[in-house]
Amino acid sequence: MRSESDQLKILRQRLAASEKEINKLKLKNEGLEIMIDIAENQYKVPIRKKPGPKR
Repeated sequence: MRSESDQLKILRQRLAASEKEINKLKLKNEGLEIMIDIAENQYKVPIRKKPGPKR
């Protein structure tokens, strides 16, 4: 059985990996948002769905 300090070390590593993945996904999302903005402005085509209830 693992000691408490080993478990804590593993949890810290998992937390760091999760935070790294979150930052990566945030950056990807920001890049996609910028690409959509450019495409909408350049081609004058709405890409995003308008918010509201589905019918």
